[in-house]
Amino acid sequence: MEAPAHLPVSFAEHWEDVRLWRVLGRLDPGFYVDVGAMDPSWDSVTRAFYERGWSGLDVEPNPYFAERLRSERSRDRVEEVAAGERRGEATLHVVTSSAGEQTGLTTLDAAIAERHAREGGWVTEAVVDVVPLAELMAGSPAEDPSRFHFLKVDVEGHEPAVLAGAELERFRPLVVLVEARAPRQAIDTYAESEEILGRAGYAMAADDGLNRWYVRSEDAGLAEVLAPEMNPLLDGVPRRGWELDREKELVARMEELDAACRASSEEADRLRQEAEASRQEAEILRASYDTVVRSRSWRMTAPLRALSRAFHRPSS
Repeated sequence: MEAPAHLPVSFAEHWEDVRLWRVLGRLDPGFYVDVGAMDPSWDSVTRAFYERGWSGLDVEPNPYFAERLRSERSRDRVEEVAAGERRGEATLHVVTSSAGEQTGLTTLDAAIAERHAREGGWVTEAVVDVVPLAELMAGSPAEDPSRFHFLKVDVEGHEPAVLAGAELERFRPLVVLVEARAPRQAIDTYAESEEILGRAGYAMAADDGLNRWYVRSEDAGLAEVLAPEMNPLLDGVPRRGWELDREKELVARMEELDAACRASSEEADRLRQEAEASRQEAEILRASYDTVVRSRSWRMTAPLRALSRAFHRPSS
């Protein structure tokens, strides 16, 4: 089978969209579920697919990112809740940088949040609804195995609870990718998630150092497609989304500077024209003055002008 065209731009943190493209690039656009969707562009596994006609369900409890998703993903359904094993409420620990910038480190795990705080992050808390992922997927294209192309779960330590509430015997994504290491630590955390996926009929296909990848047992052959490391022969050399965004910023700035230069040039031309007009007017006035001074009437009236000056000279 002919390989799909290379994905020209990767928006994902760890080239996840490129690896997915190996499998999905041959298929018509379908459906994805992104749990812990975060930003619609930055470190997004789904943006490259959204741009190519896919749509999906984005689960994101952080209000800041949920609003960004709603504003930029009109075809997606955004659920501003946490996915879990059962309905309820939980404390969301929103982690921002010391400068107040949003991060992808927000978590339901208090211990993880405390570690981020010790490392310099700012943590605020909010109570959020928790809904089983199966309830969120009910009535969506996720019920159709031929259209449900992938499930991504990246929720900073809460992955097993998400999978436990996903009813994966009923909802059968072609590919599942799950964050497999502790946030910002080289510590394996996938054992419980892998057990849940194994019971649901999923086989491990790849480990990219950050995520573990799984395929439906009935599609186990896809493991050979997903497993190889990124390489330029198979995947090309896709540009990073942040590089593209930076390029757009630079182009916009260049256009601003170019417009300012054009405006300055036009102003300089206007001033040169005004100066030239003033010079020509001065020459005309000088020529008129010289004509008057050289005239016979000017010479004949010289005594009268002298008498007038003497008459109007102030007395001492």
